[in-house]
Amino acid sequence: MSVRGKMSTLAETTHRLSELIEQLEQLMGGAEAQIRCLSQIGSERAWKMHVYGWSLENVTIKLPLTDHVLIKDLTLKIQAGENLLIIGGSSSGKSSLLRVLHGLWDVNQGKITCNIPDGPSGVVFVPQKPVFISGCLREQIIYPFKVMGNEGTASDENILELLHLLDLEILLFQLGGLDAVVPWNWLDTLSESELQRLSFLRVFYHHPLFSVTDEATCTLSPRYEEIIMQKCCDLNITNITAARSGITLSKFHTAVLSLDGTGGWSLDYVNHKL
Repeated sequence: MSVRGKMSTLAETTHRLSELIEQLEQLMGGAEAQIRCLSQIGSERAWKMHVYGWSLENVTIKLPLTDHVLIKDLTLKIQAGENLLIIGGSSSGKSSLLRVLHGLWDVNQGKITCNIPDGPSGVVFVPQKPVFISGCLREQIIYPFKVMGNEGTASDENILELLHLLDLEILLFQLGGLDAVVPWNWLDTLSESELQRLSFLRVFYHHPLFSVTDEATCTLSPRYEEIIMQKCCDLNITNITAARSGITLSKFHTAVLSLDGTGGWSLDYVNHKL
């Protein structure tokens, strides 16, 4: 194998390891919020809505172990209350930018600061391939928490309403309740659409300040995309959404960041208020 081939294989392996680390962090993290660049966070959500989430200054991101520049000199402030849509083709840098926001990747140049707490009360990351554990329906919804408590803001009644909203109430009938023993593997049994909808039910349960999604609606119909985005708006959840196109999603976002995968980018603001 040539040196170029070995480097390509190594870069691909690094990419996969980053995804694995992301899933492990979701499994292990979330119970305790870590706060970066901000010593105190007020308890009032209205106050939080005026705090910047991330600030990027002249940020350059390269594909790991290569000189290929995905994003060059990006300056951007992502503020709670202002939804950001990130669009671009395959390998354009969308997922890479989200990994930087998640803290999984370092930037090659520039500065990034985060002014919100980690964990599901501050940020919920929704990957294209959902993370599900062995457990009952309730455990999937409250994940990464293990025991029902005050971690989320939704009561059982609200959970049932959310299941109905996303056409997932059939799971209750199939299982016999939120806490019934599950006789199957979630990833093997549910359709991709059902898994993605259940992932967003998890978002609604935790009611975070931010929802960061990586093509997490790619198997959903425009109807479900609109239902999910509207519910996020109703709950004052700020969306950072990575998608290949913004045909359905753009009207729910305040700004659109377009990436070309070779370092170029453009930021356009949508002429409407959510």
